[in-house]
Amino acid sequence: MAPQIIANTLKGLDVIRERSRGLVSFVESYRKFTHLPKPEKISFPMLPFLEKIRILVSSEPDFETTQFRIEVQPEEMHLIADEKLISQVVINLVRNALQSLDARSNARIVLKACFDANGHPVVEVIDNGPGIPIELQEQIFIPFFTTRENGTGIGLSLSKQIMRLHGGSLRVNSRPGFTCFRMEF
Repeated sequence: MAPQIIANTLKGLDVIRERSRGLVSFVESYRKFTHLPKPEKISFPMLPFLEKIRILVSSEPDFETTQFRIEVQPEEMHLIADEKLISQVVINLVRNALQSLDARSNARIVLKACFDANGHPVVEVIDNGPGIPIELQEQIFIPFFTTRENGTGIGLSLSKQIMRLHGGSLRVNSRPGFTCFRMEF
């Protein structure tokens, strides 16, 4: 066989391997999205929960250069929810915030838990990143929509679905220098 044919065949096999990896990743993301377990709700304290989230994301890129604050009012606040599922949502939101901050010199993330005016629990992830353009704010919750080169587009839609399973909602409020993802229970 000619060397050029062998080289082309090897290149073709590399392309097939890469496409196969992409398809496997897509199928895995789709499986996660469509097979969420029913929430097993328990009461858990918010302050230790959010401190645990901080520890879990501390190995993320740019965490060390980001000012990270936790605010819980009242300090003894508890949430009745599936702790594992809600931690998935908060971790996803914090990771997204860290990625959006992209090593800014004054990068800040605030994790906030409180009760709204009607006494319903609220958890917010707030950052001072570039913001999300208004035209994308609804699209970001659509499954497989992504603005990142290596993103799957599953995180926010999965997070929204988890909040729906809890009878709540996930909303975004964003402008340049401010983004707040608000989990309402």
